[in-house]
Amino acid sequence: MKKLDPRLVLIINNSFLIIYSHFYFSIHKELKLIVLTLGTALLTELILVKIVRDSFDYYDRFLSAAASGLSVIILLRSDELWFLPMVSFIAILSKYIFHIVRLRHFFNPTNFSIVLFLSFFSKYVIFDPDALEKTWYLSLEVFLVGSFLIYWVGRWIVPFSYIIAAIVISGVIHLFTGIKLYQLFGPEIGAGGMVFLFFMTCDPKTTPSKKLEQVFFGAFMAITAITLRMNEMLGAHFVALFVTCWVYSLFRERGHFFKKTSGNLVY
Repeated sequence: MKKLDPRLVLIINNSFLIIYSHFYFSIHKELKLIVLTLGTALLTELILVKIVRDSFDYYDRFLSAAASGLSVIILLRSDELWFLPMVSFIAILSKYIFHIVRLRHFFNPTNFSIVLFLSFFSKYVIFDPDALEKTWYLSLEVFLVGSFLIYWVGRWIVPFSYIIAAIVISGVIHLFTGIKLYQLFGPEIGAGGMVFLFFMTCDPKTTPSKKLEQVFFGAFMAITAITLRMNEMLGAHFVALFVTCWVYSLFRERGHFFKKTSGNLVY
């Protein structure tokens, strides 16, 4: 019997949020968008792993692809039918490209793809808060499930360091500038923001294992996100995670990015 995988918790949680938001809030109104996005992630994973590996664990690869595809559906909205499936495709593809060139795994592939598309195709993204972001009990559900998950994988310090640092920084900025707190910290309060915070920032492969490093990782990410948000950057928290992973990789690798990896896929 296989040991319960933390990614399964993420998949169940995100599936619940997608189903609930579809039937109660009419978010992602087209079921074919959900099917296409998830199907693209699963099919891309299957094709690429067969190219890269002689043998592999189907269950492990299913969990990896499903977690990525469902996260994309939760974290992004677009009226274009091609957009979310393409984000999922690039998320999976980027993971294998870096594996093939033997570049160490130093970013979250899903977040990388989101940042890429926000940078070049932001006009196709809907940024207005939806009902999912404004429903307190869904935020509470994600907070409870997410707290359990991050404690399980030993990365609970990262998001809580982020939250504490973001609250302190937002409070100071509010006192001196009058900028509303929700403008600085609001995106993290909704269910979608908490999915990002608890499920995207705690990947054991791209975040520190040492507790003190986790504190600095979370705090640096919060400082970066608030700074970018003050400069009106869309999707500031995604970019902040991307930048923080790069900075951490510089610290972790000490310039040795192109170390040979093992044959095992790490995400």
